[in-house]
Amino acid sequence: GSAWAPDPAPDGESLLAASLRRGLALPLRAAGAVAGLARHPTGAARTALTVAGGLVPLVRDGLFAPRSSLNAPPAGARRLAWVRAGVDDARRAGRPAGATLNDVVLAAVAGGLRHLALERGERLPAGAELKVLVPVSRHVGPGDGELGNRVSALAVPLPIGIGDPRRRLAAIAAGTRQRKAGPEADAVGLILDAADLLPAAAARTLTRSLDHQRFVNLVVTNVPGPPVPLYACGARMLEAFPVVPLAANFTVGVAVLSYDGALTVTLTADDVACPDVDVLAAGIEQAFAQLGVEPRAGGAPPGRRSP
Repeated sequence: GSAWAPDPAPDGESLLAASLRRGLALPLRAAGAVAGLARHPTGAARTALTVAGGLVPLVRDGLFAPRSSLNAPPAGARRLAWVRAGVDDARRAGRPAGATLNDVVLAAVAGGLRHLALERGERLPAGAELKVLVPVSRHVGPGDGELGNRVSALAVPLPIGIGDPRRRLAAIAAGTRQRKAGPEADAVGLILDAADLLPAAAARTLTRSLDHQRFVNLVVTNVPGPPVPLYACGARMLEAFPVVPLAANFTVGVAVLSYDGALTVTLTADDVACPDVDVLAAGIEQAFAQLGVEPRAGGAPPGRRSP
């Protein structure tokens, strides 16, 4: 066959035309969604029940996240720190509690947040919690007419008031199992799908309101990467560092990526509102070690790093 060649970069007129097509298609999509609800009232009822059922645990656990020094308007530049561990070690650490790899990561992050709060002189009663937003994937079936995955999220409480690392892991594992078994992720996904149909003005208003959101304290996103090494022009990629952007009133965010047997936890922090991100990284590293997950060296030493 003929050699593959990339399409040329679009010019300004092409980009404008594509934007206009999307804008004209939006009212048609909204009208189609409304018509679909009218044609299929049973499906509409199921959707409403899913949303209602998914919102029950959110309301039961408290709609708003606890007040925290982590939530403030970002005021400075971005600073990175990271911790590295072994994927197999983390999986083994979770087995006694029936915990997943992601549960172990959340438990380590919870330990780091506890360490940070104590270093900041904050009071931590036994029931103290922080609420994190954990993005999850809703797989799209072949009949859905779309490629890839739809993104949803779970609001997961992290029990930072629990000092014992294994009790903390068990509590997180039980909580995530309960949420995954319920309709919460589907409900949030349906709400996000509906938000795609909002007019531009309403979407801008919603975006501005997120600057003062009180629903979660931070985002922790975990992406499984390739378990084997990747190469480019014969050169092996040694490490991969995920970065989550900061927005709204988040002063720190956590991104996790597994690659070639290594687990990298990258912290993105505002250097004014969260100047002690190194303390958080040290706490996560310590929490991993308490669970039997030793730091893993790579191209750079493990632990706290800031560019």
